Amino acid sequence: MAQQGKQSPARLSGYHPTLDRAIFVLAMLGVLVAVHLWIQQGRGFAEGCTGFGDAGASVFDCGAVVSSAAGTFLGVSNTLWGLVFYLGVGLLTALAAVGPAAWLRPSKMLRLGLVGFGFLYSVYLTLYQFTQLDARCLLCLLSAGIVTVLTVLVVLDARRVEAPASAAKHPPKTRPGKKAVA
Repeated sequence: MAQQGKQSPARLSGYHPTLDRAIFVLAMLGVLVAVHLWIQQGRGFAEGCTGFGDAGASVFDCGAVVSSAAGTFLGVSNTLWGLVFYLGVGLLTALAAVGPAAWLRPSKMLRLGLVGFGFLYSVYLTLYQFTQLDARCLLCLLSAGIVTVLTVLVVLDARRVEAPASAAKHPPKTRPGKKAVA
């Protein structure tokens, strides 16, 4: 426990291990979903979306979704993009946790931008499934859910990183003869 009156190191004021751990775990879960989707796609979804038989086959058709016009971006499968996305989020989170102190803020800001783009793209793909296709992909929707939770956590973390920086720029106002309360 820090002694009263001592300032914590700048690195620790912007680092929140609980949020970063949750973000890292979700990124690794996303990697598993993307790899599973890639494997099922390679098998032609012969055993349905999940690979455990055709349970939910009347509701989900992952093959139709991943082979649709929105199944690729810049000529690359969204499955591969998803894998790269989740690995990138995991790497940036690891850099924030164990990298040099100078990498903390840049890695978190890059992660915020990456997750923001991923969220917007997931919203587009989800809306595409519901408005343009008569098919849903269970694994794609699971990935969209993971990205949504990641977005909430990354935004919360970014707000906490910004708080110490903005507090330093705008110290609390005091009345003459009074000390600022921290």
